[in-house]
Amino acid sequence: MKEIQIDPFPNLKITENAYKRDVVGNVGNKKQRNIGGKSMVSINVFNNGEKRVNAMIPETINGNTFMSVFPNPIQLYFSFSLKAFNQSEELRNKEFIKKSKKVNGEKKYFLNVDADKTHPLYNSYLQLKIGSIIMLACSIEAFVNSIITESITYKDKKGEELNQEQIQRWVSLADKIQFVIPEIYDVDFKKTYKKEYDQIMSLIRIRNEFVHLKNYNKSPFSEEYQKLFISLKKFKMKQCLKAAKKYMCEYKEDFIKEI
Repeated sequence: MKEIQIDPFPNLKITENAYKRDVVGNVGNKKQRNIGGKSMVSINVFNNGEKRVNAMIPETINGNTFMSVFPNPIQLYFSFSLKAFNQSEELRNKEFIKKSKKVNGEKKYFLNVDADKTHPLYNSYLQLKIGSIIMLACSIEAFVNSIITESITYKDKKGEELNQEQIQRWVSLADKIQFVIPEIYDVDFKKTYKKEYDQIMSLIRIRNEFVHLKNYNKSPFSEEYQKLFISLKKFKMKQCLKAAKKYMCEYKEDFIKEI
């Protein structure tokens, strides 16, 4: 998987008749000023002639205002994760050897660096791998919250009825995936795709470990601390990206497209 596409949100189609009737002559006559940094709803006519209603948050730089269709946040998170993973693989497979020196004629290499420093290439490698995990978990949570609509209620383990906002804020991501979403949509992803479900649960667990890093100052050679980074290297991120895509498309057909 190299790149993905998710439709912007909102992304409402406009028919030619509606455009001529309601837009032409009625929109864009009033000159707007100081729109940078403000949330806007825009009516866009694209290169292929298609017309859409989208959101925009313009950027003003040195008196010039730049505008673009604002992406779905899930696109931002998922594509960031995918890009970070691919870049980490590129560093490991191609760049490590360029910056290393061979150790005693063996097939062992040391990323050459001065004392009291860590190699920036290795730092970037770890940052990309951790960032990929965190942002993929963010994309899944954003997706799950997006399909919990205003009319939905859910009874938690204590029997208390929760509304949309309470579900989104108080129920853990793992519980939303395991209990809330299957009940709401009558689609049990775990039952149909057990392997992918387990990969997503593993992603959530390792994401939580990195976000809430514990025992960092317990000992510089703490086994618990070292195990976390060993698990990072062993984590099957490529498969997890595919599992996350499958999960989202199970509840919204063709939600993510590979390009």
